[in-house]
Amino acid sequence: MAETEPFKGLITYWRDYGGWKEVRRSPYFRRSFFPFVLLFPLWLFPLEGPYLWVDLALSILPALLSFSLAALAILLSMPSGEFFKILTNDDDGVSFYMAVSSTFTHFIVVQIWALFMIGLTLAFPYPGTSGLGFFSFCYSISCGLAAVSTLMSYANLRNEAADLEP
Repeated sequence: MAETEPFKGLITYWRDYGGWKEVRRSPYFRRSFFPFVLLFPLWLFPLEGPYLWVDLALSILPALLSFSLAALAILLSMPSGEFFKILTNDDDGVSFYMAVSSTFTHFIVVQIWALFMIGLTLAFPYPGTSGLGFFSFCYSISCGLAAVSTLMSYANLRNEAADLEP
């Protein structure tokens, strides 16, 4: 079934995620600066060819993106039932189900952005594009930690609601 409005799903994700405000407030975003600064030789100084971080990112991101898409597909295929009703309760604005979905979608979008930034760095091999690309890569890894944290929250909730399922 095709979307009636282009990008409607992405607009929903961005709203439920919290937009730029949530990105700036995110400890995962802020903690991405640590490896960015610590590993500055990877993105600041090219050594005979592309920047060193590009090959590293290209060896990690495609597999990570595949895993992320599969994990989101599994999450979205969740059956109905009492537990699902708990997950979709949105008394506080955004349901836990949509919060988990938007966290995983954010993880995927940031990975796709990081892959785009690799292409930009290869096309324009300057310290500025390399720095932005490497930061995007660092942030995508940090978003992976956010996704894992969200999955553990889901597992904890599932554990607490175990008596609801037959």
